[in-house]
Amino acid sequence: METGSDILFFWVARMVMLCSYLKPTPMIINDNNNNSNDDNNLLRPPFSTVLLHPMVRDAQGRKMSKSLGNVIDPLHVIDGITLPALQQQMRMSTTLAQEEKAKAEKGMALDFPQGIPACGTDALRFTLTAYTQQGRNINLDIKRVEGTRHLCNKLWNAARFVLSHLQHQHQQQHQAQNDKSFTTTNATPLSQIDNSLHAADYTLADKWILSRLALVVRECNEGFESLNLSEITVSLHRFLLYEFCDVYLEFCKNSLKSTASPQERQCSQNVLYICLETFLRLLHPFMPFVTEELWQRLPLNPNLKIDQSPYQAQSIMVASYPVSSSYSHLTQRKIEDRMSQVMDVVSSARSLRSEFNLPPSLPLTYFISPPPPPEKIESDSQVKSSPWALVALVASNRVQLESLCRAAEFAVLPLEGLSRDSSQYGIRTMPNGWSLAVNLKMAKNAAASLNKSTKDTKNDSMNESVTRLQKKLDKLRKYRDDLSSKVTSPDYVARVPHEVQLKDKSKIATANK
Repeated sequence: METGSDILFFWVARMVMLCSYLKPTPMIINDNNNNSNDDNNLLRPPFSTVLLHPMVRDAQGRKMSKSLGNVIDPLHVIDGITLPALQQQMRMSTTLAQEEKAKAEKGMALDFPQGIPACGTDALRFTLTAYTQQGRNINLDIKRVEGTRHLCNKLWNAARFVLSHLQHQHQQQHQAQNDKSFTTTNATPLSQIDNSLHAADYTLADKWILSRLALVVRECNEGFESLNLSEITVSLHRFLLYEFCDVYLEFCKNSLKSTASPQERQCSQNVLYICLETFLRLLHPFMPFVTEELWQRLPLNPNLKIDQSPYQAQSIMVASYPVSSSYSHLTQRKIEDRMSQVMDVVSSARSLRSEFNLPPSLPLTYFISPPPPPEKIESDSQVKSSPWALVALVASNRVQLESLCRAAEFAVLPLEGLSRDSSQYGIRTMPNGWSLAVNLKMAKNAAASLNKSTKDTKNDSMNESVTRLQKKLDKLRKYRDDLSSKVTSPDYVARVPHEVQLKDKSKIATANK
């Protein structure tokens, strides 16, 4: 049973006592050494576990009170409401004195100056569950509910991206037919997406995201077993936002292009499908509406199932929840370590560009320099494996790294060369001991050339706009002059109807503005 701690004695204890008194349930004890009839006289309570949720308070930690004007109606958070409507509802209250109403109006204006935005049921449910880590009280901030609403938007857009690369071959019973936002053009037929490819066909990013998926499944299972629901929301938020959307979707875009090989495209589609379908089932207890809507649109493919989910189910509500034992074989620690090094390269490249104010659109040549000899490495976290392991990683993921880092190329620069000309380079040391550098002189010269080219392009574009507008102005002036000549003609008043004369005068006045 789930309830609040404030009614633990008033209701929960009475429920236990009344249920035991009015309808006693014998507790059967399996004890071979004691066959006494007294065992049947033991009573079992109606529930053995009570999960207590915290008390919901306002953002400042105050208890919600009508006189303070800080009461948050869940329906207002779900549907949204303006400040005047909030104050009008409060004025219609018959339980508050006039002085308290005036105080409540001021409190509403301070707490909700723009009213309460519509956040939806899913965002409110997820936020309240995430708040349970605060302890006995929840200081509910509407801004945080808004942040969860943005998370729902992120999930929706990620699903659109995935579904745009999957053809809907199996239409579900409740699938929305008229939503044009989910059109799938140039999609690969679902029948061609299968799991017949070998492990070697999958990229480092493919294996990494599947390993992270196995981790989030395990964390969700452990969270439900320990009744630690807030930790589940943290895991789901991390996977969707920082791993699936921010990293994997960016890495797989090149594999989904028409120029990629069929094997690359199939592998990326397989992984996208598995991640989205599994994540929707993981998230469903917390966001039932958006997950049901997306799951109904997903072309369910029995060939790609990992666990024993009932793929013929009509609703995600009756689909089985992912079990960690079915996904444990996807966990690969070495793959995660290698992917971490690749992401360090991306992070360092972007930091260099930001630190030295280099234009985002400027392709740069990045130099990779190996770490010092092993005897000079002091940090235990630095990699002491093959000295050229990172170079091989960069080479095998060159296309993705060049796209993410906006790099012209990656080159290896010996440690001696970097140390000798360190004043010419912007250097960033990565956690594994390697350094990523960019030649500042070369970069500044390239940036100046790019700025000059961009400026010339803008000037040409501006000149074209001025010419086009001048032609339009000349045309309008000619129209005005012709209309003025028509109006000033001797027989205009006698020949032209009065309504047309009024329209002509209005046109002349508009043209003179």
